[in-house]
Parts: sequence; C-alpha cells; structure tokens
Amino acid sequence: MSPHRNPRLGQVLVFIVAAAGLFLSLAALAVDMIYAYTVKVRLVTAVDACALGAARSIGLGQPEMNRVVDLLFDSNFPPGFMLSTLRTHTLPVITTPAPGVRQVQLRGDARVPTFFMRWAGYDSLPIAASAMAVRRDVNLMLVLDRSGSMKRAPGGNPGPTAFDDLKAASLDFVNRFDDTTDRVGMVSFGSGSHLDHTPATGFKAALPGTITSLYSDNSGTNTSDGLARAVDALQTLNDPASLNFIVFFTDGVSTHYSGNFLTNTNPPGSGCDNKTKLGVMGTYSSPGSDFALGLTVVDPGPPPVFSDQDDWITGCGFSSADVRNSIPRLELTDSWGTTIMGYRTIPYWNSGKPTTRGLNIKPISENLTINTATDARTDPALPISIYSIGMGGDPTAYPADHELMRRVANDPGAGNYDDSQPVGLYVYAPTPMQLQQSFQKVAREIFRLIQ
Repeated sequence: MSPHRNPRLGQVLVFIVAAAGLFLSLAALAVDMIYAYTVKVRLVTAVDACALGAARSIGLGQPEMNRVVDLLFDSNFPPGFMLSTLRTHTLPVITTPAPGVRQVQLRGDARVPTFFMRWAGYDSLPIAASAMAVRRDVNLMLVLDRSGSMKRAPGGNPGPTAFDDLKAASLDFVNRFDDTTDRVGMVSFGSGSHLDHTPATGFKAALPGTITSLYSDNSGTNTSDGLARAVDALQTLNDPASLNFIVFFTDGVSTHYSGNFLTNTNPPGSGCDNKTKLGVMGTYSSPGSDFALGLTVVDPGPPPVFSDQDDWITGCGFSSADVRNSIPRLELTDSWGTTIMGYRTIPYWNSGKPTTRGLNIKPISENLTINTATDARTDPALPISIYSIGMGGDPTAYPADHELMRRVANDPGAGNYDDSQPVGLYVYAPTPMQLQQSFQKVAREIFRLIQ
C-alpha cells in the first residue's frame, strides 16, 4: 500500500454512490407521488361537483340526478385524464341526518400510472376521493299576478299572452323542487287573492294542473293581499326546520287592497249601514286616477277566476260615484293588521284618517305590500326569504316599480336594504319571453342558499 493513499477514500466513495442511489430513488418516488397527487386533486374537484349537482337535482328524481352526476364526473374528470384508468364513481346516497336536512354522499376512484416505481414492481397507484353535500328542505309559496294586464299579447297581437309565458315559467320552476320532502304551494291574486294550493309534499300531482287552470281577465292588482295570504300559509305550516321562501311575481302597480271598512247610512237599506265590512278597495292603474271602487270580495274562490274586478259584495258594491259617501274614510291597517303607513306618502286626510280617494289607494296598497314583506322577514319565529320578479308593463300606464320590488325582496340594491334581515333578490324581465330565465335565476339563488 502506498504511504500516500488514504484507505478512507474508498469508503467515502461507496457512501456517496449509495447516497446518490437513495436520493435518486426518493426523487423518483416524489415524481410519481406528485403525479398521483395532481390527478387526485382533479378527482376531488370532480367528486365535489358531483355531490353539489346531485343535491341540486334531488327534486328531479333519481334517474335525472344520476344523469347529472355522470355528466359532471365526465366533464371534470374525463376518460384518460393524465393517463388515468379504471375511473368510476358510486351512485349518490341520500340520508337524513336531521329534520329538514338531507345529505348526499358519493365516491370516485381511478388508477394513475407510475414511471419510476415500476422498478419496484408498482406500475400504477390507486386514488380515491369522497364528497358530501348537505341540502336543506324547502317550504315555498309561489305568488302569481293574474290581473287583467297579464292577458295582453306582445305588441297587442293575437297569440300567446304574457300570462301563458308566466304559467310556462312557473311550471318549469316548481318542477325543480323535490316532491318527496319539499313543500310547495301557490297563491294567485287579482282584485282579491286565493290560496290555490296549500304548501305540501306531493305537489307535482296537483299543482301543475292548478297553474294551468289559472286565468287572467278583468281584475285589479292586490299585491299586498297575495303576499299576506302566502305568508299566512307558511306560518300555518310552521316548519322552522326547513327554509321558508316566497317567490312573488307582478307586472305592474298595486291598485287594490283588503281591509275592514266602516260604512255609513248612505245608501240607506243597503245592508252596509253603519257596519264594518271586510272587502277590497280599489282604483285604476291609469296615472293620476282618483276613482275609488269598493267593495268587492276578498277571496274570489278557487281557480279559474275569470274576473273579480266587479265581484261586488252583496249590498255593498259601490261605484266611484258613491263610494266616497258610503265609505268616507279609510282605516289605518288592512285586514291582516298591517299598517298602511310607510314608503309612499298618503296625500289626503280627514280627522286623522285617509279619505277614500284613488290617489290615496295606490300609495296605501304599495306601503302594505312592502310592510307585509318586511313583517314576514322579521318574524323571529319563522323568518321568510322573499324573491320578487317584475315584468315590464306599459311604460306610461303601469311601469314596473323597480324600487318597490327591491324593497319587497330586501334586495341589496334597495334604498332601505337591511343586512340583518333575510336577503332576497329582485329579478326584472323586460319582456314575457324572459320570464323563464328570471324564474331560473331565482331557483339558482334558492338552491345556493339551501346547500
């Protein structure tokens, strides 16, 4: 052995070679693991999308829900993604962990190829991902305007009317909810309002026929009574375990409201002498109209209601010529106990009460519409979220009142928006043809909240 050769050099070289082999093996393993992790991230995204899609499509039935899951899985994790194989997913499983809550679970699996671990006998690695989505059950009231202005066809031409488009959009809307656990009902309103369908499960058997049977003719627009009747239906149901919604549609201005009206002795012998009568007071939608009409019936009965504009209370139907003499002043609350004061100024008063004039009836009916919605949202026992849909009317006679509709919904764009109350949304459909998209937008917002 040379006196100048260090025997430790060989040992160091062996160590370096061994360490290099170890580091290369670890680097190779890291490459394969990073590759597998990248594919798994995509699988997780796909399975999450499938769970959310399944929860949103529960109401469409199991076959349609399975189809939605297949489409979402294929679009988010397509066959052969990054050379993956044996990709599959389970069918969604629905459970009820608590009253008013449903849980959707599913799983996805695949295998990814290896590049360096093949040396150790592993030519692929399994990857898996599970996802869960929660859906709250829904109690929902649809409130539809069947006033006379809805029977018009675009441009005044013959053919489908705005009411036909409203019915088609409503049918599509209610079909999106789950017939087994969601409760859906409906109120329609003209001069008066009627509970056409009590909120209940199994609504898909009868509600579509009720919607189809609705009729629009010579009726006024009693928006506040339509809203109040829907609120009453949800409060009667009294189910705080589920989320409670109202979807409210109208195409114009409020012209009627329901109240208890004190009649005097004029005309004598009419049956209304010095009695307080429950009825509907109304006016015309024409700008500046000061005519007052009353009293017509509050609840005109089940659909189809052809017209309730002239559905007078026996002995108490007063034309504009004598209504001011028969009912000289209006009460400070409506038939539901809601105050008439608020958003709009009521211009004409006498002895502390508004006088019976058309120019008072419009602001009263608008105030009642907003106040009814506000009271429903702020009820601590059963807060209700409200969504409003407006449609463009005659810009001179009955234009859409965007601010009023925003206030009804507590839309963030409203002048009195209050973030401490349930937040809704106002959607505007300039033409009847856009109603279906408007109802679909509201449906998306509701499903965003219930998940």
